[in-house]
Amino acid sequence: MKRSIQNIISTLKPGTRTLASLCQENAIPYFYLDNNQESLREWVRSIDPDLIIIYSMSHLLRAEIISIPPYGAINIHPSLLPSYRGPDPIFWMYYTMEKRGGITIYFIDEGEDTGDIIYQESFEIPPGSNGQDLQHEIVEKIGVPLLLQAIDAIERGDAPRIRQPAESPTIRARYILPEEQKGMIDWENWEIQRIWHLMRGCAKCKKLVAPPTGLYTGQRWKIGEYRICDTTNLNKGVVLQKSEGYCVAGRDGIIYLTIDFDIKKTIHHFFDTLIP
Repeated sequence: MKRSIQNIISTLKPGTRTLASLCQENAIPYFYLDNNQESLREWVRSIDPDLIIIYSMSHLLRAEIISIPPYGAINIHPSLLPSYRGPDPIFWMYYTMEKRGGITIYFIDEGEDTGDIIYQESFEIPPGSNGQDLQHEIVEKIGVPLLLQAIDAIERGDAPRIRQPAESPTIRARYILPEEQKGMIDWENWEIQRIWHLMRGCAKCKKLVAPPTGLYTGQRWKIGEYRICDTTNLNKGVVLQKSEGYCVAGRDGIIYLTIDFDIKKTIHHFFDTLIP
């Protein structure tokens, strides 16, 4: 019931398209993976690909699937491997305030982002940039050209294979659960610029601070600019309403917030509350 309503709501936004509909329109084989890699294996065998290309996949492929194509399988990963192995490197690069990130094209093995590297290229992470927009931009501008270059090299038989070290020099880039987000920021000790950088970069993590309430329940905060100021008498990490609007305070400054209103979010929240 709830899923059907969510599908209806998704049509409220003009121009919304799904991957399934795009594949159908262009006669591209489509398969939805639901943890059953046996069915995936049979589907891959049925289409008999020369090469598997992965991007932003939440499952680790088994060796029996990787070995089906004669050229194996490769992945586009948005970090400079072996740094930030895992499904969410963008979050952790913002969390640690990395000044530069990277794109890596590598051969997939059974490990998590541990296969031999083909090509890499780095990019700048500007302070306060939007991590989701940045990821889309670098994959399009850096990742796709590197991917095409790798495909050509694989077909020629001269693709580099740079072995990775067994251990990563950074923390595993795991997904952060919604209930964990509130505790990710050290409001008492972090500089306000670091907090601002993480909040702007990872706007999808809507519970880094308490979300709007009342009439705006279900909406998200839009992260504005920050200001260095005396916050001795302000509660840290708590959304405050001041004369100039909403803000949240850290040890050495405040970050301005506005409500990023979207009617779809209100409708979603209404049905989530109405239907268990």
